[in-house]
Amino acid sequence: TNITDISNQGHYAINHSAFRMIEDKPLLGLGLGQFPLVFNQQYITEATKKVEGHISHAHNDTLTMGAENGIVGIAFFWLMFGSFLFYSLKAWRESRRIEDLMFFAVTLAAVIQGFTDTRFGMHAVNKLYFLLIAVYINYRFGKEKDQETL
Repeated sequence: TNITDISNQGHYAINHSAFRMIEDKPLLGLGLGQFPLVFNQQYITEATKKVEGHISHAHNDTLTMGAENGIVGIAFFWLMFGSFLFYSLKAWRESRRIEDLMFFAVTLAAVIQGFTDTRFGMHAVNKLYFLLIAVYINYRFGKEKDQETL
């Protein structure tokens, strides 16, 4: 990664400002959906203005969650995704069902994508993720229900 690239500098500046937002309101954050308003009024820098005129999110799920919902929000966010990853991998290791591995892989891909951008407000990405989760739940638990009725 070239740190002199203007896009990389802008992402670094956005992330730095997001950390400052978390420092200013560490416990509960600024409030759900408040990142764009507060960032553009109080935390925008010249470096970020070179990349985008209006910043709608930190390019990182954890930083966006932390700025809006504080440490409490980060804890619940990672508890949710950590639980998804842990239990799907555990289920796959115990049963070797492909659907459990699929759930793990889809969730891991979403988590990795969340390190470089955010899914919040990206409706297509969220819809695809939750569609795949719904397919998993239906297939995984629907199959067990079908076997019980036999």
